[in-house]
Amino acid sequence: MVQKLAGMLAKKRKDISLIHHLFYTFSAPPDDDTPAGRWLDSLKCFIAISNLMVDGSFKHVLLVTKDFSKWEYLLRSSVLYEISSYDGSIRDMER
Repeated sequence: MVQKLAGMLAKKRKDISLIHHLFYTFSAPPDDDTPAGRWLDSLKCFIAISNLMVDGSFKHVLLVTKDFSKWEYLLRSSVLYEISSYDGSIRDMER
């Protein structure tokens, strides 16, 4: 998916649905069959790495609250878009 997006961008072609699908894939919760682990969830990995400081510690929670609020907004918007663009039933979508 990333390679397809890179090809589209190189050709200066726009594909908002591809960008959305990539974002949703990146931010969707793991399947129920996926074992729990902090490094198995791509969104958790991104949040951890993006808040890592030079000395190896993490930013204080008060410094990242604003970022979490933005992520919450983007995730909710992404889910709303997925639901509104899906043709089948909600139960089919959960599979």
